[in-house]
Amino acid sequence: MNLKKDHKEIILIVTSVLFVGMIGLLLQHVAIDNGSSNVAGAAISLDSNTPTYSGMLYLLQEHCSSVEADGISSCDKICESSGTVCVPLEETCSEVNDEQCFCCDDASE
Repeated sequence: MNLKKDHKEIILIVTSVLFVGMIGLLLQHVAIDNGSSNVAGAAISLDSNTPTYSGMLYLLQEHCSSVEADGISSCDKICESSGTVCVPLEETCSEVNDEQCFCCDDASE
């Protein structure tokens, strides 16, 4: 009598594990087809659309520079006058700043 009960419990456990595995594979397949991607995983696979830390540092060092603010114009206007784009170091580039503006040229050329 105990053998029959043990046999049913083992079948129940194996069936449960297989069911959970199938659900996991189904969810993984749906997530991949949905177009969602993991940013950390993309860095490992060298996805060209995902910025890496070293790539961002290169762009900031090679294409950006600090410009002294005049206290009258916003950083947007100061950078625009030299043909560059302001990168906000604090919150925004549209406010008048007394310190420095961070201007970057177009790196896509």
